[in-house]
Amino acid sequence: MTSGWTQRIAPGEDGYPRRLSDVRGVQPTLHVAGTLRESSPTVAIVGSRAAASDAMAMAGRLARHVAAHRQWFIEAAGIYWQRYVDAVGDLSRWDGYEPRAVRHTLACLLARVDGRSPLEYLTADERSRQRALVLALMAQPPTTIPQLIQTFAEGL
Repeated sequence: MTSGWTQRIAPGEDGYPRRLSDVRGVQPTLHVAGTLRESSPTVAIVGSRAAASDAMAMAGRLARHVAAHRQWFIEAAGIYWQRYVDAVGDLSRWDGYEPRAVRHTLACLLARVDGRSPLEYLTADERSRQRALVLALMAQPPTTIPQLIQTFAEGL
C-alpha cells in the first residue's frame, strides 16, 4: 500500500497503515508527506498520546542506559533530517519552512519538560538544563535543523 505526497488518509482507506488502526488517542486521519509502505518500517510522528505508559517507562529505562551513546543519537537526528530533505526535495519552494520546523522542534523540546506529558525519566537537573537551553534557543533560533541539532547537542 502506498500513499502519495500531502494526501489525507483515514482508517480503512487505501494506504492507511493497519498497524495504526488500533492505536488509541491518535488523530484518525493522517496527513502524509512522502510514502507509507505497509511492508517497510515507517516513522510516524503521532504525538505523545499514542504512546502507552509502559512504552514510555521502557523508553525512560533505555534512556539511562544509552546516555553514553548520545553522539550516535545526535548523528541519527542529522541523518533523519537529511533523509527527510532527500525525500521531500528542495525546501526553498516553501518559504520559511525550515525556520518553522526549527521553531516547532524547539516547542516540542520545551513541551517534553514543561508540557502536559513531560518525560518522566529526566531528572530535575536535566529538565532544568533542557528548559534553559530551549528558552535561550527560542530567543535566537538557528535557521536550519542541522544548526539546531548541533547547538542543542553542544548545550547539553
